Amino acid sequence: MLPDDLLKKDIKAFLSSPFPLWENQLTNKLVALEYERLLSIQIDGRLAYATATALHQTKSDTDKQFLAAYASNMIYLEAPDKDHLAGFYEEHGLLPLNKRELVRQRAATKLKAALELLAEIPECVACIASLVNCIQVIASEGPDYDTSYSHPAIPFTIFLSVCEDDSPLSTIRVAEGILHEAMHLKLSLIQQQVILVEPGSKETFYSPWRDTERPLMGVIHGFFVFRAIQNFMKQYLAQSQTDNSTFNHLSYRLSDIEADFRALQNFSTCKTLSKAGIKFTTKLLEPIA
Repeated sequence: MLPDDLLKKDIKAFLSSPFPLWENQLTNKLVALEYERLLSIQIDGRLAYATATALHQTKSDTDKQFLAAYASNMIYLEAPDKDHLAGFYEEHGLLPLNKRELVRQRAATKLKAALELLAEIPECVACIASLVNCIQVIASEGPDYDTSYSHPAIPFTIFLSVCEDDSPLSTIRVAEGILHEAMHLKLSLIQQQVILVEPGSKETFYSPWRDTERPLMGVIHGFFVFRAIQNFMKQYLAQSQTDNSTFNHLSYRLSDIEADFRALQNFSTCKTLSKAGIKFTTKLLEPIA
């Protein structure tokens, strides 16, 4: 088999048996392949990666602050780059915090605490660290709202808000945002290799997360992301001690996610799913023990 055929074989094996969604063998292969592609725009590995360079193929000396390293993969807090990314921020409704705001909100400390919490499941944080090179912190709509974003054109960057306060509950909220966007990045890399929805499909399905009809691929992203979050929260509750507020928050989130999945039981009957897409979503609909 040619290397591309072997990768597609690995992806299809994962789609047929995807749990845990944060496995690392396939993830690392997908990430390595994407960094090979980035060589063509002068991004020579993780240390040379910058969000603006990945998006615009323009050299950027963005200020990056080290946050953590797992399995030799480093994660950075990246300062906003309004010289190169102002149009991107505006187009996608992102309000990045400037350096003074990042210090005032103790963004680096909060992100480190969230990553330490995710490290309670070592395989999970290793997957995140493979996928996430840079984190940019953005404003949220208010203290009760969490905002996060990623874009397939920027393969190793995520954008998310951090809570205003410091508490165990705030840490779990930030951790969920990191995991959420990392899983979007992973599925975007998978999409580049294997068709899950037939090209040109106009078919839609109700998304409980958006409370509206959405294109099938958007719903599959929701499947993938929230199953990963559910899986993490269940494992975390089973093996870690939590205070009452965190336990209640996680229990509520798990109940909420399971209710959302009940609204998706007929998704695998959608007409424009590929065979791989049918197999994958059927597996994702199976309850997590």
